[in-house]
Amino acid sequence: SKGLEYPFIFLVKTDIEFIPDNKMSIICSPENAVGFKLNYPETMTKIKTFPFEALYISNKEKKASEELRLLYVALTRAKQKLFVSMPLNDKSLNTLKNLSENLRKNNYDTKKTACTVNSLGEWIWITLLVHEKFSDIKQEICPELETNPLFSDDLFNISCFSESDIKHSDPDEIIKNADFAVNPETLENLRNIMKFSYDLSRSEIPSKMTVTQLISDEPEEEGVTLKVPQFMIEESQPATERGNAIHKFLQYCNFWSDADDTEDEIQSMIDRNYFTESEAELIPKELIKKFFKSGLCERIKSALSFERERSFEIQANELEYKNPEKSDFLNSDGMIIGVIDLLIHEPDGIVIVDYKSNRNTSEYYLRKKYSGQLEIYKSAVEKIYQKPVKETLIYSTELAKTISI
Repeated sequence: SKGLEYPFIFLVKTDIEFIPDNKMSIICSPENAVGFKLNYPETMTKIKTFPFEALYISNKEKKASEELRLLYVALTRAKQKLFVSMPLNDKSLNTLKNLSENLRKNNYDTKKTACTVNSLGEWIWITLLVHEKFSDIKQEICPELETNPLFSDDLFNISCFSESDIKHSDPDEIIKNADFAVNPETLENLRNIMKFSYDLSRSEIPSKMTVTQLISDEPEEEGVTLKVPQFMIEESQPATERGNAIHKFLQYCNFWSDADDTEDEIQSMIDRNYFTESEAELIPKELIKKFFKSGLCERIKSALSFERERSFEIQANELEYKNPEKSDFLNSDGMIIGVIDLLIHEPDGIVIVDYKSNRNTSEYYLRKKYSGQLEIYKSAVEKIYQKPVKETLIYSTELAKTISI
């Protein structure tokens, strides 16, 4: 940007070549002109057509013009000092020799020679080759170069450095021996900028977490770790499908159905496309009958209202929930996502119900494993509804029991 200025500017990688068009098979121009290379399969060669050559020259001039504008901006941004690094290697020496020869052929017409360049550095080399200060480094670079000094203004200095000079130099010593005035305030500001580092700790905190993720790292009870038997591994997938089927039934069933009509209720849900036949076979009918006969089902039917599958999103730092493993997230403005199986609205408060279909379980295990989950639900519901949660319950279909947490 032309408006930006800085105390010091470093212009580097000046030897990178402009991207050429001549390696392409087709060249286009903004004026809708097209140039092709012709293929000759017999000789396995490609020939540039006249339109191709004309467009190549035209496009190269336009690109060079744009690159020259960029170079101008780079050279005019420094308030105090501009540093331009020019690599010295075999490639750059060959470039210098070619530029020197072109200058000689063009009678040291720098404008004419400048039209043939392929990088920003070549424009700078052309300027140096016709400056009287170039004689200061000519012997170090290439004594046989032909030069013809055309101007001698004193706007810059030329210095040569080897790789070893740079590696073994002491920055503080260089500053002490510098031949230019150093602004202490600017120097201190630069040092502070170099020392600055962004606090990235917050970027490592997730923006969203589910309730399950939030409680997953809670410390587990110490004990003996047992290897999972092969038959349990094989049955894990059917167990998951069975649990999903039970949850879906409780999500859509008619709570006023009679326990003896359980099979009719399941068939009705199949007819309404809530289940497939294979999914319905996974539902344990006897356990569902026990649910319809339970005190929880009677409580649901006598409630003011109830909500099934109540989803919510709440800001983490609004919850009254503590988990040392997730303290960074809980203190952030990240969002917690959850779905509550059932909310029962009663005159004196709200009751939260979470269905669990775990097999081979116990009341102690369910309390231990899911108390944190119910605690999060309770805090979220009280924030959302601005009403007290009077109870948090787990209904275990396997135990056919309502467990107060």
